[in-house]
Amino acid sequence: MKKHILLLLSILLFNITYSQNSYTVNTVGMTFSPDTVNCYVGDTIHFVLGATHNAVEVDQSTYVSNGSTSNGGFNFGFGATDYLITTNNQTYHYVCQPHVGMGMKGVIIASIQTGNLDCNGIANGTSLTDDCGDCQQAYIYDFVTHAVTLLNDTAGITLGATEMLVMPDHPMNPYWNANCTIDCNGIVDGSSIMDSCGVCQQSYIYDFITHTVTLLDDTFGITLGTTETLVMANDPMNPYWNMATINTISYDTLVSSDPTITWNNISLTASGDYVDSSLITVSGCDSIANINFTLDNALTIENIIENTEVVKIIDVLGRECKEKLYNTPLFYIYSNGKIEKKIILKSK
Repeated sequence: MKKHILLLLSILLFNITYSQNSYTVNTVGMTFSPDTVNCYVGDTIHFVLGATHNAVEVDQSTYVSNGSTSNGGFNFGFGATDYLITTNNQTYHYVCQPHVGMGMKGVIIASIQTGNLDCNGIANGTSLTDDCGDCQQAYIYDFVTHAVTLLNDTAGITLGATEMLVMPDHPMNPYWNANCTIDCNGIVDGSSIMDSCGVCQQSYIYDFITHTVTLLDDTFGITLGTTETLVMANDPMNPYWNMATINTISYDTLVSSDPTITWNNISLTASGDYVDSSLITVSGCDSIANINFTLDNALTIENIIENTEVVKIIDVLGRECKEKLYNTPLFYIYSNGKIEKKIILKSK
């Protein structure tokens, strides 16, 4: 419900962001005053007519020939007070039918306000240009039929029970930024690359005289000085590549009845937590390994941990184990929902 309210507020705020203008046409004698109105699409034209005058829209040829046949457009009766909202980029022609022969006619010239055009050329539209330079349109998505209905505007739409409104830059819109690559620094088609230690590395210019480093979002169009060199993110000579202090931190649990266990050259002689920070991964990044060791000489498969009953024991393939297995990683599932990985070691 909160999301629907926020969406409704967004639509309302969008609609009032662009203020429309208002104009009034009166009748003075045998004329419309003013007889020419220049406005923008979406503006409102108010008509205040005298008792003996009407205002009927006609086509251009009828207007020029001083005819009075309606073209099916707006038709304001004698003495009426009414209004027209311009919806199209066009010229509206209208006449007072009894007095058109006396030159009582007028025009409304409605044009698109350039500052309010979205990237699809729609006045006050909702389309936005994404980081790839593509114009993305709002749409209605039916999550049952998967039908997509593109929208020029979101004003006044009604959603069905299986429909949702997707704005162009919504995080869940799969079309947004779909046609370009965003690097790990968030730069469109940038040169940054994630190294094996999980650190986003950026290309840079290095001055080998001053030792100044200038980070680059993109390498396109750069000009190097006589003492400068370009270092790409994954260049073998880049000293920052795979130089993170810590790449991975692992945690494990071990239960054994053997008090002579050795783990990563560390003797596990008593229950407790052990840490090994001397590891180097194959990528050349430092790692820290942690293990929680429990020394239990009376360990059985029915062992109760934290006053909780073991309901099932499975192996890494999800197969239930009915017998005690040694030197094999197993997953203990408890009645309180807890899952614990254990390896019961047995000396050969």
